[in-house]
Amino acid sequence: MPINQVKGFSMIEVLVTIAITTIGLLGISAMQLKANQASQDSGNRSQAVWMLKDLSDRMNANSNGLAFYDTGGNYNCANPPRMCAAYYDGGGKDPDDCTNQEMAQFDLWDVACSRDYTLDGVNVREKAAEFISNPVLNISVDVPTNSATLSMTWDVRTSGTNASGDKLYIIDEDAENRTDTLVRQVQL
Repeated sequence: MPINQVKGFSMIEVLVTIAITTIGLLGISAMQLKANQASQDSGNRSQAVWMLKDLSDRMNANSNGLAFYDTGGNYNCANPPRMCAAYYDGGGKDPDDCTNQEMAQFDLWDVACSRDYTLDGVNVREKAAEFISNPVLNISVDVPTNSATLSMTWDVRTSGTNASGDKLYIIDEDAENRTDTLVRQVQL
């Protein structure tokens, strides 16, 4: 059989196959990246829901101290307040007797702030605030109506807003604000 009659793949066919396979694999990897980003954003939203629910329950339990939950803007986690709950620091600690104001300050800190707890040199994440990306808590209280508006904002990876304030679900360089906000109205 002469050589020119042998059938097989030509170099061009092999290169086309490699190019098509490469494009397909790049598409799959981009889809996986977006899925991971969406999963992180979904987890952050779940943590925010849990945090606001926890805080509204604490506010209900300390309804006489409702006015002290007003953050007057974004809550600042700078100074830990007096501990108003049992905790563990190597030996058991019982909660201190706290006033309504001290309990409100503790509740805000306990829900919204990281404790930066380490065990054997390893950072331990134990609270929702340690799992959400850059949480920002804001609470305004209306004492006469016994109601409050709780707002939690956090960083997101799959959405944002443009300069006009329009919600974008595809992030590009035009996105101004890459945060999401969850607002909860509570009546106590």
